[in-house]
Amino acid sequence: MGASFLPPLIFQIMKIVFFLIGMFSLSVLHGQDLTINRKSLMQKDSLLNIISKDSADFEDYQNVLNWYLKYNLDSAIIIIKDGLPKNGGEILFTIFANAAFYPYDDVEYLNTISFADSVIDQMISQENNSMCYLLRHMYIDDQKYRQIIPELTGNLSDSSVRQQFFKISDLIQDNDLRNCVLLDSLLNIYKSKLFSCSCDVAGKRAISLVILHSDLKPEFQYKIVTKYKKEAIEFMGPQNYAFLYDRCMINMGNRPVYYIYNPDNVTINNVKRVNRKRKLIGIDIIK
Repeated sequence: MGASFLPPLIFQIMKIVFFLIGMFSLSVLHGQDLTINRKSLMQKDSLLNIISKDSADFEDYQNVLNWYLKYNLDSAIIIIKDGLPKNGGEILFTIFANAAFYPYDDVEYLNTISFADSVIDQMISQENNSMCYLLRHMYIDDQKYRQIIPELTGNLSDSSVRQQFFKISDLIQDNDLRNCVLLDSLLNIYKSKLFSCSCDVAGKRAISLVILHSDLKPEFQYKIVTKYKKEAIEFMGPQNYAFLYDRCMINMGNRPVYYIYNPDNVTINNVKRVNRKRKLIGIDIIK
């Protein structure tokens, strides 16, 4: 009787052992999943806590958000939506130019931009809403395809990558021309007040970027550095103004004036004259 009873008993013990091992394995795996989920939740909570405090912490917010933009776009969209209504959330609009969203035609992505517009509009006076809306979207159009270029330039030996590079370059050029015309129209309407507009961060950035990237319309750049010299210096700062002026001169086939932007290393004929011009706008002289 003892001999016949032993095998079933061993069998039962083995079943229990395997069951316990299985449960332990599941608990370990489940614990790993919980750890991963907890880590993601902690990242999200930390990120939302950052954006709820102050827009000055935007860099910390973006560093965490970049993780989601790389590995989980759906979560990134949710986090952007969560962050927008909070204090300082307007600056998140700049994230819509991120290369992770290329080709920028996803329905949820476009809906999130619309939501962002509705949130930001609440912080802007009614009279400036239309202008700031246009400027915000000029920012996206100026930046979004430029974000793709660094990913392509490292592999131009590949014919398909090279083809995409030329396609993206054409899109950038088309957007630059369109933005230049649009900004010029706004300037004709608002005059010098455009430079002191109470728009959101993306809108204000757009003004400088569009002017800077209007290389195919140097006459527009010249209009800014001459007719709106005072406003441009106050808005962009003297260093950036000098950079734009030189860039404009070179685009028009002339020599630099301040020699802040001098990609061809043009030799300075008269250092004293250049320094006088530098002093007048408040930038360091050439020693």
